[in-house]
Amino acid sequence: MNALQLFFKESHQLSSDDLTFIADHFDKVSAPKGTILFEQGTIVDAVYFIAEGVLHHFNYNEEGEKFTLDLHDGPCFCTDLESFSEVKKSTDSCVTLTDCTLYVLSKGKYDALIST
Repeated sequence: MNALQLFFKESHQLSSDDLTFIADHFDKVSAPKGTILFEQGTIVDAVYFIAEGVLHHFNYNEEGEKFTLDLHDGPCFCTDLESFSEVKKSTDSCVTLTDCTLYVLSKGKYDALIST
């Protein structure tokens, strides 16, 4: 059982078949330190589950000053939900602070999962 399935198993009452079905919609990726997952001003098209590693979630104000919103370490999810769900430009950025193992749910696979 991978980290994503274990997370869902511990937080929800799902059958093995349901766990597998959900996990099959995610792509496992290795993201080296410094990988930009999404940037302020772009549309976020994925949800990230952090199995290993640390993400820096931040934004810039009008004066160009950088503000940390959160440091995410696994296991947890990270995205700009408003940008992802409403298909609008993100106000945030997110970059890997360490080498990371992520499970990525693209917008297309999310829509397919929701419609099932």
